[in-house]
Amino acid sequence: AHTAFGDGALNKTLFSTSLNFDLAVYECFAPLTSGGSIDVVKNVLELQHGEHDIGLINTVPSALKALLEVDGLPESVHTVNVAGEALKRSLVESLFEKTGVQRLCNLYGPSETTTYSSWVAMDREDGFAPHIGKPVGNTQFYLLNEQQQPVPLGVPGEIYIGGAGVARGYLNRDDLTAERFLKDPFSQDASARMYRTGD
Repeated sequence: AHTAFGDGALNKTLFSTSLNFDLAVYECFAPLTSGGSIDVVKNVLELQHGEHDIGLINTVPSALKALLEVDGLPESVHTVNVAGEALKRSLVESLFEKTGVQRLCNLYGPSETTTYSSWVAMDREDGFAPHIGKPVGNTQFYLLNEQQQPVPLGVPGEIYIGGAGVARGYLNRDDLTAERFLKDPFSQDASARMYRTGD
C-alpha cells in the first residue's frame, strides 16, 4: 500500500469498514503506519452528511454510485478505491465528470488471499480500464482449466491465486480448505499453495 499510494495519498483516509472485515486492516493501518490520519465513520454513505476532510476512500461501486447521485463525495477526495463488485465504465465516467477525483483504483481479491490481490489505477486522462489489473507484489495469478492447466490466451478459465498473501485455510473446515487451498505446482517453493477463487 505504501508503494502504490505514496506521496501523501494516504494522509487523510476514510475508515468506514467494520473491524470484522479484512479491508479494515488497510483502511486503518496503511495510513497510520505512513504518518497519515483516518476519519472514522459508521459507513461510507455518511459522507453525504456533514464535513469530512479526507483524501482517499475505499468502497464498493454501488455505494460510490449512491454518493454521486446525491453529490455526497467531499471535494477533498482525490483517490477512490473500489472493490467487491464489477466496475462499470459509466460509473468511472460519472465520477470523473462530477468530481475532482484524480484517480480511481479497481481492486480485486478474496479475503482468502489477504484483502487485495490485483489492482489497476485509472486517471482522468486515460479513463476506464476494463480489467482487474495486475497482481500486487509477491502475488501470482493463474488462469486454469478444469484440469488445473493454464489456458491459452483468450480462452475462459478459473482464477487461481498464489503467493505470500494466500491464507492457511478455513478454521475448523478441513474439507473446504482441501477443496480451495491447493498445492501450487507453478511455484519453486515446495510448500507454496494457491487459492481456487471460483471466479
